[in-house]
Amino acid sequence: MTDKYIPLKVEKAKVELPANPAIAIDSDDKTFMVIWSWGLRCNFDCTYCSPERHNNTSKHTEKEKLLKAVDFLYDYKKLLSQYIHHDQWYISITGGEPTANPYFVDTMAALKERAPDFKLDVTTNGSFSTKIREAIVPVIDHITISYHAESNNKIKERVKDNILFFQNSRVKLKVNLMMHAYEHWDECVELAEELTSKGVNVVPRIIGESLENNPFNHKYSKEQMEWMKTYWKKYGNRVAKQPNVEETGIAKKDSHKELIKFNKEQLNICACDEQIEQPAEPYAPARENIDIKTEDSFDSKKLAKANLGRYCCGKRDMIQLGGETAEWSTSKLVNHTQFKYWHCLINYYFLYIDQEFDQVWHHQTCKANWRPGRGKLRDPNKKNGIDEQSPIGKITEYSAILENFKSKIHNGKIPIIQCPRTTCGCGVCVPKAKDAIVADKLFRKHVTGLEPAWNPLIKNQNEQ
Repeated sequence: MTDKYIPLKVEKAKVELPANPAIAIDSDDKTFMVIWSWGLRCNFDCTYCSPERHNNTSKHTEKEKLLKAVDFLYDYKKLLSQYIHHDQWYISITGGEPTANPYFVDTMAALKERAPDFKLDVTTNGSFSTKIREAIVPVIDHITISYHAESNNKIKERVKDNILFFQNSRVKLKVNLMMHAYEHWDECVELAEELTSKGVNVVPRIIGESLENNPFNHKYSKEQMEWMKTYWKKYGNRVAKQPNVEETGIAKKDSHKELIKFNKEQLNICACDEQIEQPAEPYAPARENIDIKTEDSFDSKKLAKANLGRYCCGKRDMIQLGGETAEWSTSKLVNHTQFKYWHCLINYYFLYIDQEFDQVWHHQTCKANWRPGRGKLRDPNKKNGIDEQSPIGKITEYSAILENFKSKIHNGKIPIIQCPRTTCGCGVCVPKAKDAIVADKLFRKHVTGLEPAWNPLIKNQNEQ
């Protein structure tokens, strides 16, 4: 017997970086997003949604239990606001399907009252009743409706009706159109064109957030991927204005131009080497050669995420630094999805609450954390090392989460989280960089009162 955890073999795609890959991403969007899953219970059962994301058996979380998290959110907001300014804080309710919870309407109304400093958002499959939509219009600020073509025609008509209702309401709307690669492809294309013609903000979403060969990642034809590229190019950088939505008035800056221009000699320094000072926690060994072209790999030509890059699902502007030109440019599409060991400010922009399992993470999909041994998976129930993709704490013991953040600070320095995953999904718009020199500049641009914990070599180069 051994306590060493050996992960299951998984077929991974052959992926090659484009000729001029982005090596840093910045954003002037100063929104903090709390993604709050009320539970896995869902009234849909999409074939591409994995069991750990939904079921139809979990108990609905009751109102008073949900509202206990509000104190934690205010304390967390107070702590982070000491070091970074955000123009707005959002609570985004998700699931499962949150509107299927019988306590949904009452709890949203109570949230509006108890958390007036947060804007309220709901991510839903849009199948809810007229009664529910009428009740939440005065309460929420934003709604994301995901269109799933596998549901029956009666439900899909209700979803489209709800989309058009919110398009003409005071609530900001975005539609995630799940682009079904198989028998529903034509339906999805037609709906994208119809809703776009009516001024709806549509985001055609690739089905599949990993590079693995599994049934949850759809395989797209060359023609299908070409359609998505054409749509993004034509409409991707446009955010349509809804007739009855009041603009926030938050000015967007071009502050990336204030960052220094880098030459290629500078852009090859990683903070994770053996010379690093360790004011908080040790980093991983030197930057590893990430080679996923193994004997278990498969042809990824039909895997859209491996070929199209990553589009910002929130249609946010991403200011990217090109690898060859070392120039900044703005786009809503990153031309690749390989981010392993990148330095990322994810914890300053996102928080994920998993209500059903009493867990809190920095982010729902990447689950990155401050951990040694990055890139090494392990059984989180065993004590042979620390899993870098583990929760930062429990909702019911949230004071420990606040203390954990404070414990990372030593003499005014704090480590930057490094990405433990190969790909990035939601959260790609968060400031991040492959190289430590650029990450240092991004950190100092966005975070005040703290310095990143780099080794002396990097610190000296930044002072030149």
